[in-house]
Amino acid sequence: MRESPTKYQTHVQLIVVVGFDYAAWLQFLSFDRRRYRDHGPTRSLVVVLLVGKFHRHSIYAAVMQREFQNTDNRVGKGFAILGIYLFVIAYYGMLNSTTWLYGVEVLPIALRSKVMGIAAASHFIVNVGITEAGPAAFSTIKENYYYVFVGCSTFFLVIAWFFFKETRQKTLEEIAEAFGDQIVFADERQIVEEAAAEAKLEEVWLENGVRGGPSK
Repeated sequence: MRESPTKYQTHVQLIVVVGFDYAAWLQFLSFDRRRYRDHGPTRSLVVVLLVGKFHRHSIYAAVMQREFQNTDNRVGKGFAILGIYLFVIAYYGMLNSTTWLYGVEVLPIALRSKVMGIAAASHFIVNVGITEAGPAAFSTIKENYYYVFVGCSTFFLVIAWFFFKETRQKTLEEIAEAFGDQIVFADERQIVEEAAAEAKLEEVWLENGVRGGPSK
């Protein structure tokens, strides 16, 4: 009879699986972001993924694990494992890349690097916590651990539904205006006139032997 893996072995296996997940999806995500994420409806995509894919796959994985984990039905267990991979695909292949791009788009330039740095650090800290808590959680509350993710994504869905603005095909200035910032758009005619006036003034300076404008 095969011995059950120790807690340490389980942790190592989970870390290896997470590492392979990141490595395997890195190439796909780079293609995914270039080809679709910059052209698709960002807010709508986040809402649809949270409702249609993330919730469904999480609940599917929980139900299949409850029904087949402690049985000898190998087909059922195979579909339970499929649920885990669908969960990974829905999150890392679709939802995760979209939310990171959205954060970069909506943040002001002065705050972008700081906020995204804090977000990235928080993201991976929480990932480590979730991974380390996984063996104990699945041992204690079993498949109900998936509903923790359902609850978190439901909260995020409410925030996205009421506060996220669509950014598709919008400039950074238009996105800032959608979030309530006061944006002053320069008149194109005024810009041309100011450029012509500066060019004429430069010609006057050159005729008078002054280069680079008046001395400061």
